[in-house]
Amino acid sequence: MTEEELKDWISKTNRGDKESFRVLYKQTICHVYKTISFLIHNKQDVYDVVSEVYTEVFKSLPKYNFDKPFRTWLNGLIVRQTSNWNRKIWSRSRLYDRSQLLELVEHAPDSEQIHLQKEHNNELVSRIHKLSYKHSVVIVLRYYQDCSFEEISKILKIPVGTVRSRHHIALEKLRSQGNYIMDDDIKAPSTNHFNRKPLKLEFKRVAEQLERPVDLDIQIEHQFTSFYFKGFEFEIASSPSPIMSQYQRDRFEDVRTNVRNQLSMGESAFVYISDLDNELFVFPTLGLTRVNNSLFYLDMNEWRELISIDYSGIKLPSTMPDGFTFIRAETESKGAVTYENQIKYYTLLKERALKTNGGISWQKSVPEDDSFLNVTPHLIYSNYHMDQIEVCYMLLMDGAIRTIPGTNPEKINVAGLKCNVYYLSSNEKKCISWIEQINGKIYAYDVFTRSPNVTKNDLLFVVAKMK
Repeated sequence: MTEEELKDWISKTNRGDKESFRVLYKQTICHVYKTISFLIHNKQDVYDVVSEVYTEVFKSLPKYNFDKPFRTWLNGLIVRQTSNWNRKIWSRSRLYDRSQLLELVEHAPDSEQIHLQKEHNNELVSRIHKLSYKHSVVIVLRYYQDCSFEEISKILKIPVGTVRSRHHIALEKLRSQGNYIMDDDIKAPSTNHFNRKPLKLEFKRVAEQLERPVDLDIQIEHQFTSFYFKGFEFEIASSPSPIMSQYQRDRFEDVRTNVRNQLSMGESAFVYISDLDNELFVFPTLGLTRVNNSLFYLDMNEWRELISIDYSGIKLPSTMPDGFTFIRAETESKGAVTYENQIKYYTLLKERALKTNGGISWQKSVPEDDSFLNVTPHLIYSNYHMDQIEVCYMLLMDGAIRTIPGTNPEKINVAGLKCNVYYLSSNEKKCISWIEQINGKIYAYDVFTRSPNVTKNDLLFVVAKMK
């Protein structure tokens, strides 16, 4: 993607197009991840630094100067975050024993440990990490990013002469430690080039071997969607949803129904389906889902009393469209999953599923998994034709993932609601969603239907009559 195309996506992001930020992520993540991998010693820390870089990218995009090269601006953010992280590590090492610092690596999962060890054992990476940070960053920018001395000077905010001095010192150290050829070596006819590696080509070769773990993308997506629920202004962030064939949809529902039938009332489970684990969009959609077996209440007053502590201020439908009456109320844990639990169950169940012919694995969630979520109440209304309208509430908690399952939601106005309201329509359902702050708590509302006979105006009628 050209510089001008990237700037066009930046403009769209700054105008509120959240999908444009995902495009920027897809176009820049390899650049960011691999550069940081060369500059950070502990590969476990690379995840955190990448996350911090994208937090800064998102916050700083409105201030971006379009007259300046995007690459220089992005490299400046990378250098600033890696420098800050290295200072944190240095300070921490003065307070703790080195064995404590390495404890995270020693307890990493086996597959991840092998991956990290493989990268750590690379000769070039080891040589770069032995340099001081001020020297290694010049080498990485010069030979991996192919930056000029003048560009490095702008990124590091130091004189060009200082850049050249650090470059010279770093080269001398690399020459003494490894079999590398620099540009100036190639121009010198007296230099023995036998069995020596051109540094730029070696950087390129090593960079191609640095594989970005898929769970890093999940972490950034979680960070991105959660960003909208900080502070006092809230929007609903939409996320790309997988395009499934009819066979995949039927299989998905069959598996969910089968698992649900094996759960007791109030229980929930994590389910992995290998057929649905794909990367059709910027972020992996993953074959992981939650299945819940709700608790039913035929008495709405009993339901309201049970949820009164957390949901005392929520709005309830006062009038329904003609023919619709109250059928039942439900409570379940739904929709909000911590990043840690998502990764834990995804890794565990995927490994199990790959060992089975059906490619399916599931496991009940334990109380510790549900303690973060809180109960999600539902109200279900139906008519004589068995069409249904559901009203779902969710108390948003810090760190929970909350997205609309679709793209390009329609922003609509509803009298009486002083917040952003979105309408989405798909083959599976129609839904009106919004987020509202009540008595210091943040609630997400979904009024939806899976019945083709229920119209958008029917849902709008329900929303307008909520009190």
